[in-house]
Amino acid sequence: MKLAVKAFAACALSAVFSFGAMAADAPSRKQAPTAPATPSSDWSAEITLYGWAIGINGTVQTFPRVPPVHANVGFNELLKNLDGGIMLSASAIADRYVFFGDLIYAKVSPKKNFRIDPRYDLSGTMTLDLNDFMGLAAGGYRVYSDPTTSLDLLIGARVFSVGTSVNFALDAGSRQLADAQLADRTKTWVDGVVGARAVYKLTDNVRLTGIAFVGGLSSKYEWDVFASIGYDFTKNWSAFVGYRALGVNYRSDGFIYDVVQQGPLVGITARF
Repeated sequence: MKLAVKAFAACALSAVFSFGAMAADAPSRKQAPTAPATPSSDWSAEITLYGWAIGINGTVQTFPRVPPVHANVGFNELLKNLDGGIMLSASAIADRYVFFGDLIYAKVSPKKNFRIDPRYDLSGTMTLDLNDFMGLAAGGYRVYSDPTTSLDLLIGARVFSVGTSVNFALDAGSRQLADAQLADRTKTWVDGVVGARAVYKLTDNVRLTGIAFVGGLSSKYEWDVFASIGYDFTKNWSAFVGYRALGVNYRSDGFIYDVVQQGPLVGITARF
């Protein structure tokens, strides 16, 4: 008897729930049909402004009839002659697809003053204008990700453009007698690159970042390595300090740019 009652109760409850589900599924005359939900896009992006205390070491020849010069210039010397520049990087990720870009532009104008004839107060100024541009664009795939670690594999291209001009001015006292451009040359080339970026979170606010690229096409070779430690002040803002070294060996038509640029850097990142 008890088993019969339990069976009947189970059948009754099943019928009630089935009827309730059918009633919930039935369209109401007073309720308009709801639009299907659109999938949310899982993407994020960040922009970084940074300063790189670059020192340069290597061999440079900008004009065919001028002998190659071994350059060993520290950051202090570059800073004294710096006319302006910008350094920034950007990255974005949608699902597991990654974009990474880096841009550096600097104009340096070292000057050399000399006396020609003290009797007539004649003097001259030789100015060497250097315009240096490097731009990297790469795409890739996030091959590994967990709450503390991510690893991206990247492939792309880097553009180099080095412009050099030599200018001479002749002065007599406070008057300028002549101003002429003696030489001007710009060399631009493109290399293919492959690389990787790894991020490891030591804590919720402290992260380690490493980036490396190697490549070549127009150059014999190029390489670029970067390592930093950063601190997240908020979800959207962080700062970091680190070290970067970049080497390139390009030779073409009497132009040589075989240099290593390296030094510490500091930057701030905005995420959105």
